[in-house]
Amino acid sequence: MEADRPGWCDALNGLPGIFGSSVNETIELKRLVDFTLKILAAVDGVFSLPVELAYFISGLEALLNRPNLTPELFWRESGAQKEAYRDKVFMGFDGAEHALSVAEVQNFLATVSIYLDAAINKARDLGLLTSD
Repeated sequence: MEADRPGWCDALNGLPGIFGSSVNETIELKRLVDFTLKILAAVDGVFSLPVELAYFISGLEALLNRPNLTPELFWRESGAQKEAYRDKVFMGFDGAEHALSVAEVQNFLATVSIYLDAAINKARDLGLLTSD
């Protein structure tokens, strides 16, 4: 049914899909981000990540911290960053690693959580969510 496309639903490919077909994924991502933040609160140290992934995370964090970030700008620029990341790793990682402290990861995830809160609140304001 999904044709190798997670979250794909042909029935919601039209107008209904534009207004909220991925609200459930947004809420699930928020849950996972907050869960990871909670777990990381008890951890100290450093993560070693492939340079390509560390650069991607850094770019997303810089984008999320921009003043007056609009959803359209975020969508366009995060998509461009994602495609650049995919191009870099298409044939694999180059092997270099970059260290990120747990605090840096927590800061990134906290920034993501705040952005997701705003997106969920917007969906609620549009009537796409109820508080039931």
